[in-house]
Amino acid sequence: MNLGRFIPRIASWNAKGVSSRKIEPQDFINKHSLDIILIQQTHLRPGVNFKIPNFTTFRNGRIPIPTHPSGGTAILIKSSLKHHHIPTPSLGAVEATAVVLTPPPDDDPLSIASIYISPSTNPNTAINDLEEIFCLGHSSILCGDYNAHHTSWGCVSNNQRDPETSSAKTKNFILPISTQKPLPPTRGCNPIGRRRFSQSTSKLLHFQATRSRLRLDRSSR
Repeated sequence: MNLGRFIPRIASWNAKGVSSRKIEPQDFINKHSLDIILIQQTHLRPGVNFKIPNFTTFRNGRIPIPTHPSGGTAILIKSSLKHHHIPTPSLGAVEATAVVLTPPPDDDPLSIASIYISPSTNPNTAINDLEEIFCLGHSSILCGDYNAHHTSWGCVSNNQRDPETSSAKTKNFILPISTQKPLPPTRGCNPIGRRRFSQSTSKLLHFQATRSRLRLDRSSR
């Protein structure tokens, strides 16, 4: 694929709630000169705004439980980047928010999605939902918390949700991308699934993956 000379700087963050924490992502964006930040588990209730200067926010929330805010995905994208929002298709369990970068005419559009898959989600349902997102078109990067386990990532076992073994990999030419460095252990597994990138294209996507700590998170839900 051809993105011209522009390679977006993207970060993913499982926030476990963002409504009172605008300074953290803003500082992180400034420190790392980010173009896009993908957020999972925003815990934002309807009517609650979450904005950062010079960035446009797109979000999808989970139907709220009155006493327990949960779920939700969001994308913060630099307002100066040419882009448009993609309505999320009807999904069975996966939570997602997506945008398309629309570069100059000689370059190719790129779909970018923030993904959250609950650990209680049926793996087959999750794979079917990911297929729906891939079918939105364009080359794609799907990044977020997949709650996926694989021994090559330092986990004690594999599960059916990991991109290395799912049928979606062969159907869509998915390339899992990570820093290949373990995170602090949680529930017997390094939760590397929450920082997985996937490309569903036969074209070449040039990338570099790095890891930086926004905040220490030792819980996995």
